[in-house]
Amino acid sequence: LAVYLGNVISPDDLTGDQAPVPSTPSSGAPPAEGTDAPDDTPALTITGASVYDPFGDGDPDNPDDVPLSFDGDPSTAWSTVTYRGSPAFGNLKDGVGVLYDLGSEQALTGIGVTGTDGATVEVRVGDRPNGDLDSYDVVTDGTLGGTTDLSFDEPVTTRYVLLWLTGLAPSEGGFSAEVAEVTLTPAG
Repeated sequence: LAVYLGNVISPDDLTGDQAPVPSTPSSGAPPAEGTDAPDDTPALTITGASVYDPFGDGDPDNPDDVPLSFDGDPSTAWSTVTYRGSPAFGNLKDGVGVLYDLGSEQALTGIGVTGTDGATVEVRVGDRPNGDLDSYDVVTDGTLGGTTDLSFDEPVTTRYVLLWLTGLAPSEGGFSAEVAEVTLTPAG
């Protein structure tokens, strides 16, 4: 009985001297000193992603590397292929993107993107994984530079977030862009 109780009850349980275990926010960083992490806010997660290339030739840009854009490691990245002649995708198409599935509807106020300096993007949201480009509403746009905070004018609740690249940056032999890390900014 003592062995059983020793595994179930610690001495701190008997004295009431145990400190509560702080919860960890979805970013993996501990809560700031003197602040409580919200216990009732679900962690924002990306459950999957795929290349979104409605104007392409049927051979998407590096589809196997897409998980690298949300793996928590900014030293790994998804990249477009290298386009020649123009930062506008070699004048072949209007853009290419990554469609992130959040698994369920989540309330967001923005996303953070670590990627190629000078590449231009739009953030679009929608309620289905296979719509045409116009079925995703533009909620913000910007130019990447290191880590870029792309805040929305108003919070949105969505399941799908499309990071739509609209312009590439010079690279060796042409123009391309990398997306190293995408993070979600929760509403509230």
